[in-house]
Amino acid sequence: GRLDALCSLVGGFAAGRVDETDPSTWDRMMSLNATSAFFGARSAVPLLREAEEGGRIVHVASMPGLLGGPGMAAYAAAKAAVVSLTRSLAKELAGDGVTVNAVAPTTIDTADNRRAMPDADTSRWLQPEEVARVVAFLLSKDAAVVTGSVLTLGRG
Repeated sequence: GRLDALCSLVGGFAAGRVDETDPSTWDRMMSLNATSAFFGARSAVPLLREAEEGGRIVHVASMPGLLGGPGMAAYAAAKAAVVSLTRSLAKELAGDGVTVNAVAPTTIDTADNRRAMPDADTSRWLQPEEVARVVAFLLSKDAAVVTGSVLTLGRG
């Protein structure tokens, strides 16, 4: 088969202070956010190395993965693992014609996020289409010279 690109856009969020986070929540955050990105890349890399115009991997991390945040240690740590995975893979695959990048958005305006945060000010949330356009660029041949980058997405 043929594979030109992989976008790892899977994840989940669980709030909780570190002393209130049980091992199953920690494991779930790591599995959903970091382990899935690792094994997705692991499965895709052999095919991406054969891509005609160079393979592309884009992971969706998050701002808490870069900055941390109160009440979200497990989630932030898992997304930080995605950031580190991105940078490590970019170096590992640099000679193979495969670029690896990530986006780190602030809150994305989804039905799940609106349900989870009904009182939040959504005016600064990102629209899914805005994130998708950046991901599409990173997956395109126009981004052939971009690798190992983590692009922060937000409204300031």
